[in-house]
Amino acid sequence: MVIQLNDAFPENLKFLRKKRGLSQIALARQTGISVHYLRGIEKGHLHSQLSLTQYMSLCSTLQVSPSVLGVVHIDE
Repeated sequence: MVIQLNDAFPENLKFLRKKRGLSQIALARQTGISVHYLRGIEKGHLHSQLSLTQYMSLCSTLQVSPSVLGVVHIDE
């Protein structure tokens, strides 16, 4: 499955992480995503490689619906 994210996704992720009072390390641990990878996502470098499972884990941990973070389309 391929997910297409909008350009605001990295900034939305960072904003919501901070709003929830989570460090990058804490969010990485709770979602099972490496800190290095999470940092790359927030910088806008690696989010195109994000899996649907990882995306849904981020949404769940941040307690937001998938549309809030910035999903545009999911191709099966």
